[in-house]
Amino acid sequence: MRNMRPERELIIMVDDNITNLTVAKNNLSGKYDLITAPSGKKLFEILERVQPDLILLDIEMSGMNGSEVIG
Repeated sequence: MRNMRPERELIIMVDDNITNLTVAKNNLSGKYDLITAPSGKKLFEILERVQPDLILLDIEMSGMNGSEVIG
């Protein structure tokens, strides 16, 4: 009998700080599928293709800030 592993949850991390994205990737990618996005605009492009289980969103970003993304 084959060991059936449940599908991993998908998290999208949105932050304009590359260091924060790297830290998230290093800490979460072992247990979760992780997609990183450097802006709200990129997040919306990703959301056209996938439906995440969780979005971690920075509120204080340049350009479109996190409040504008969720508003």
